[in-house]
Amino acid sequence: MLSVGCSSGEEVYTLALMAMEAGRLEDFRVAGIDLSFGQIEKARAGVYGQRSVRRVPEDLLRRAFHQEGTHYRVRDRVRSVTRFSRGNILSVVSPLDSYEGILCRNVIIYFDDETRKKLINIFYRLVSPGGVLLTGTGELLPDGGAPFQIESRNGIVLYHKK
Repeated sequence: MLSVGCSSGEEVYTLALMAMEAGRLEDFRVAGIDLSFGQIEKARAGVYGQRSVRRVPEDLLRRAFHQEGTHYRVRDRVRSVTRFSRGNILSVVSPLDSYEGILCRNVIIYFDDETRKKLINIFYRLVSPGGVLLTGTGELLPDGGAPFQIESRNGIVLYHKK
């Protein structure tokens, strides 16, 4: 999995926690990319305040985090499946990796249609055959998301690689 615009890593760690809960942590990898060096450093540290973990069930919180005063540090077991890097997704020329899924929420809305089309093509090259692109609510892709096939599940729009 790849999280674009991963900020301080909450979504990346949420994906890792979901894999852990499904018993798939050992064969799961998730990468996060963001423009901000400061945010990437926060993501790598994996330390969050009470607000960030407020919806994590108590049992999962104990298994996945170390409490350090009023903060919570993601345990090494969970952090080991994550990778964070500073970068601009628009600068990707050819894929270094392919991903079963790309999570890109609240990023596409900041670009004009021409840049969005470039971004879609980058995502298409990065996602594995049969993989998906998940965007934020209301982030519709230009040209109907071509070359992706669109599917809606419970109000969530998924873009599948054809």
